[in-house]
Amino acid sequence: MQQQDLDWLLTFPQQQIDINRNRLAFRKVGQGTAVLLVHGWPFNSLSYASLARKLAPQHTCYLVDLPGCGDTEWRATTDFTFPGQAQTLKQFAAALGLTAYDVVAHDTGASISRLLAIADPDHLQKLVLFNTEIPGQRPPNIPLSRALMFLPFSTYVFQRLFQNQAIYRHAFRDCFYDRDLLGGTFQAAVITPTVTSFKRMQGLSHYLRGLDWGVIDGLREVHPNIAQPTLLIWGANDPTFPLQHARKMATQFANLKGFVEIEHAKLLVYIECAAEAAPHILNFLGTATDD
Repeated sequence: MQQQDLDWLLTFPQQQIDINRNRLAFRKVGQGTAVLLVHGWPFNSLSYASLARKLAPQHTCYLVDLPGCGDTEWRATTDFTFPGQAQTLKQFAAALGLTAYDVVAHDTGASISRLLAIADPDHLQKLVLFNTEIPGQRPPNIPLSRALMFLPFSTYVFQRLFQNQAIYRHAFRDCFYDRDLLGGTFQAAVITPTVTSFKRMQGLSHYLRGLDWGVIDGLREVHPNIAQPTLLIWGANDPTFPLQHARKMATQFANLKGFVEIEHAKLLVYIECAAEAAPHILNFLGTATDD
């Protein structure tokens, strides 16, 4: 993520809207047809700064912090299940008056967005998915991390651990092909605001506890029912969601329009290789939908 891209994004005011027992924080940038940019766990919408800047000349991009992440305010009654998060996004799009929109999503956000495609077929037009959960496959360390989130004092412990630079860099080592990207703008904009806030760490805990592996495995039956044209873009060196499993998953989609493999990229391909991913997205989305 380039600092100049983040600086550009921050010139657009953050907005808030009350949706489904949350106060969602989001930014609207660009012009043209509507695109929701949906991040994953444990990230936030600022991680899309570089990609959004490349899409903005042709598309109106809505960068939203999911409940439990970023600046969105969640409540004790927030539904953190992935089907619940999909309903939150559906209501968000409706509240914005989007009669047609596309989705670009990553990681857990892409799992939520697959459920959104089923929940809102009349309005969601096209789907772009970056490295994300695969039915039957478990990403390293995530099942254990989720289980630990249910223990007392786990939020405090994780907060203290990730404030240690050595532990942080080890835990996030598979995010980027170029590990130098773990510092600088990414750390300052995405990681530091979370690990320095107990409330935000609580949000991440609730979010991860909302992940149900039964729902993830059930996506195997969801994929054939996603009618929307779908494009998969994958960081080819990602050990979190390995390429060989992603290729098998791709065959499950009813309307797959392409599978793009980007070399020298891992989990956060949309940050590390925004310049390479953007032309594929722009070509796929075109200008067929209207907001």
